[in-house]
Amino acid sequence: RINGKLSGRTIVMTSGPTAEPLSSHGDVISNFSSGKQGHAIAESLAQMGAKVILVSGPTHLPDPSHPSITTIHTESARDMRDAVLKQLPADAYIGVAAVADFGMDSPAPLQLQPDEPVTLQLSQNPDILQTVGTHPSLRPPVVIGFAAETHDLLTYAKGKLEKNGADAICANQVGAAIASRGSD
Repeated sequence: RINGKLSGRTIVMTSGPTAEPLSSHGDVISNFSSGKQGHAIAESLAQMGAKVILVSGPTHLPDPSHPSITTIHTESARDMRDAVLKQLPADAYIGVAAVADFGMDSPAPLQLQPDEPVTLQLSQNPDILQTVGTHPSLRPPVVIGFAAETHDLLTYAKGKLEKNGADAICANQVGAAIASRGSD
């Protein structure tokens, strides 16, 4: 049943993990986000009448089937950020994706021998929520982020709210489950 409360609204959102390339051989840094939560939120928003642009990192989920959802596939945090910015302006942005904090500026051409050590230099990935929440001209009227924290939930969530220029943060207390494949 369609509820038209969001009819005529466009919502850009992110879902799933990011996969940050480390080597030219396909090695990546990622996390265990399944994308289930973001995809479910996209479906709910579409059922409420919104046009949803879902920017999804690499998941094993099928694209949402609702006709009001357009899915854009990305891999890295930089790809995801660029795809989000291309879809703005919008009425709202919801950052559900579990974006990897670190990556490499460009993949290394690794050809290692067995047991050969290697040192990789990582850089901090762009903060997509902060990019959108503080954008001088493309910031949507509503910006919502998600925070998964292992401790001091309210302190970190409040800090993320203020630092990123968000209107709301959905804070999730997580523990050991965050490190298991398929969790959100």
